[in-house]
Amino acid sequence: MFIFEFMNILNASPILERLSALGDGTRTRMLALLDGSEFTVSELCSVLQMPQPTVSRHLKTLANEGWVQARTEGRKRHYHLNPQLEDSTRSLWRIVNNEVRELPVYRADAERAQPVLDERRMRATAFFSESAAEWDRTRAELFGSATGLGPLLG
Repeated sequence: MFIFEFMNILNASPILERLSALGDGTRTRMLALLDGSEFTVSELCSVLQMPQPTVSRHLKTLANEGWVQARTEGRKRHYHLNPQLEDSTRSLWRIVNNEVRELPVYRADAERAQPVLDERRMRATAFFSESAAEWDRTRAELFGSATGLGPLLG
């Protein structure tokens, strides 16, 4: 009877449930990337140098266990570390991350991630530059070219 009670206590502990996700090197690599940045599945495939089914399977596990969340933008899902992790889970992640982030494979991931993030920033900058010009034309058509913020502020 004691063994069953002990197993129930172990199974009921949220921190122990979180440990299973961290027991896999691929998932800890993903979490290291997603801690502070967002990535799509295709971006993670590129950075981790893994096929899409492998990346998706690990992301599903991380999402099911509450480690990551996704933000949908059009047809893409941008994954990031769950900002609402319990304190004990966040502490556990900090300990693991501090131990692994200087390992060669994690450093290589970070180096491969930088161009992906830089490219995304360049695309966003270009988009908003183009959108600003479009907005200026639309505003001039609707309100005239000499209009300030007065009509918008009402």
